[in-house]
Amino acid sequence: MTWTPTGWATVRQANLDPDQRSAPSFDTLVRHTYRVLATRAMRGVVLYAEDPAINHLLEDLGVPVLEG
Repeated sequence: MTWTPTGWATVRQANLDPDQRSAPSFDTLVRHTYRVLATRAMRGVVLYAEDPAINHLLEDLGVPVLEG
């Protein structure tokens, strides 16, 4: 997934899972996967993004930066 000025966008070609890439409802499947991973942690979760646009979005949302 990537962040664009109009919102989240999924990129089928960037996904390495062949089952997900061939799914007819790819966009919904990827969004559901990320939602589950980000909300089901028992003690916490670390969100890592290489995309500068996503990092900027996370900062704007007040997500603390993990130092280390």
